[in-house]
Amino acid sequence: MQSYPVLCFNTASLREFVEFWSKVYGSPSVEKLYTDHISKKRFDADDILALYQWKNGTPLSERKRDSVETNIVAKLHIINELKLDYSEEAFQKNFKDMTAVWKIFLKNIISPSQFAIFDMHVFRAFWFLTTGEIREIDDVLTDAILNTHKERAKEDLYNIKYLPFIRSLMHDDIPLKKNDECLMMFGKFLRSEFSRALLPNSKSDK
Repeated sequence: MQSYPVLCFNTASLREFVEFWSKVYGSPSVEKLYTDHISKKRFDADDILALYQWKNGTPLSERKRDSVETNIVAKLHIINELKLDYSEEAFQKNFKDMTAVWKIFLKNIISPSQFAIFDMHVFRAFWFLTTGEIREIDDVLTDAILNTHKERAKEDLYNIKYLPFIRSLMHDDIPLKKNDECLMMFGKFLRSEFSRALLPNSKSDK
């Protein structure tokens, strides 16, 4: 009798979990925008624009490019100073008016070994791994605060809850970027229809 492939849910060690989901991430062509620029000791304007294009996933619109140039590239000297000696006080003073996700990404640009990448996908993975629920960040924050404070709440969630969580995954020789890739892909899976079949006992707001 011919056999057919099916997917099933298994638990695994941290290393196996990270290895599996980071392989799903693969090596997309756009990844060069990140890897070719992030390790530079000093950034120029092209580095910043390339990194934000990577974060955006597509070429920046005119509005987004103008925002990056006005709010970030114009302060390139400060970014390069922070790369040498990071200060949270100096960072907040100079970049306080940015949206939370792009502000957090700037922290990653400045110190990729210290600050993890943060978006809706890694949040979804984090929330599931810590609560067993599949939820979206905006819904979680709306439950707790007024919309006018949502950007600040995202930053607080990142600093107070997410960073300690992802740093706890940095055992042995697993780099932070690999954890980022793992959680991004696991978070995307949780949003897919497949998660309903493979994780039947999970709670979801979908």
